Amino acid sequence: GLITTGIKRGIVDETVRDVAVESMARLNAAAARAVGRIGVRAATDVTGFGLLGHLGEIIRGSGVSAEVEFASVPLLPGARQLAADNVVPGGTERNLAAAERFTRFGTLDRAERLLLADAQTNGGLLVAVNAPLASAFLQALEEEGEQGSVVGRVVERDFADGPTGVIAIV
Repeated sequence: GLITTGIKRGIVDETVRDVAVESMARLNAAAARAVGRIGVRAATDVTGFGLLGHLGEIIRGSGVSAEVEFASVPLLPGARQLAADNVVPGGTERNLAAAERFTRFGTLDRAERLLLADAQTNGGLLVAVNAPLASAFLQALEEEGEQGSVVGRVVERDFADGPTGVIAIV
């Protein structure tokens, strides 16, 4: 979302544009095959509601909370700078406002928060696997020609988290 907004405004260079277009054009078929090879607990594509919005749906539906390590979240080149420069689509702003109700951001600045709430045109998959299967899943992704990252973990919902759970950013 950030990059397509930058493209519309004519402020991203060709390299950033080309990487983003290639990413959006790539289907999730290879990742879906990897999901089929390894037992998963939950999966969703990361699109209009951003990473936090989609993860929020998973935790609410599963009765758990989650911790996300911001430094492990893969970002397209140029996205961080666009967020810092406030080149932000309206959908991302709305996503962040919604996510603030169930997310503890710790020390993240506004640009980092926007990146986690970015309204994606066509993002990757967010997949939850049992911790002992994480390495096997990453290997299955690699064998299918894709890359993956462990960006966080599911944790027990604490009573203080309330009835809908929380996402804590670490």
